[in-house]
Amino acid sequence: MAVFDEVCWKKTGFNGYSGNPPTNETEYNAVKDDMFKGTPPTWASIKSEMDAFVPAEQSGNQKLLDLGLSQAEATALTGYNPPEGGK
Repeated sequence: MAVFDEVCWKKTGFNGYSGNPPTNETEYNAVKDDMFKGTPPTWASIKSEMDAFVPAEQSGNQKLLDLGLSQAEATALTGYNPPEGGK
């Protein structure tokens, strides 16, 4: 699932869309009224949330590491294996 989808599914009035998610403000503005009931959020607010988005797998993994587990232990529990150099 695209990060755009992850952010928008949480928005009130999100109807979904067909095709590929918009990747910039121009594309978003062309389809936003069909995507949302009522007043759609601005591209700036969506983009901000997309930039700050952390996948649940990565967030959960970090929480386990913060509790003192090794990466091997966290992976054994969750199956999540972070990319090389990542968390």
